[in-house]
Amino acid sequence: MPASRWWTHVGRKLEGLTRGASTAKCARTRSLRQECRPARTRSRYGSNAPDGTGTTIHCIEQTQTLIIGTYAYDEDLDGDGGAGAFKCSNDAQMWLWNTIASASGGSLTNYAIEANGGTVLKRNHTNAAGTEEVSGAGSIGTF
Repeated sequence: MPASRWWTHVGRKLEGLTRGASTAKCARTRSLRQECRPARTRSRYGSNAPDGTGTTIHCIEQTQTLIIGTYAYDEDLDGDGGAGAFKCSNDAQMWLWNTIASASGGSLTNYAIEANGGTVLKRNHTNAAGTEEVSGAGSIGTF
């Protein structure tokens, strides 16, 4: 497999991705699910859906995901909140290394990072816009 190609599980279908190319058909740009252990490098993901719903990169269930050198953004165009760049739920684990998150819009409820049950660990991470939110058994820390 070429070095520029990684595999990730999107929904129920296994799809090959090439450096940030998005083939998602839902509100999220990337949704990583159970037993998926991808490593994403030098990628750019974004969304500016009119309703500001969904999260750009969302790890759920028992995924373990290392994300390096990636820029994730979401723009809440209607100003009612809900934009999110990185989100980690259930028992998922996400490592953000040399990453940038931007969740912008007219609301204060736009999240650069949201952990609502999952664990997010950061190293050299920047929140360009948006806040960090922890709920349930979620946590955000450093590694």
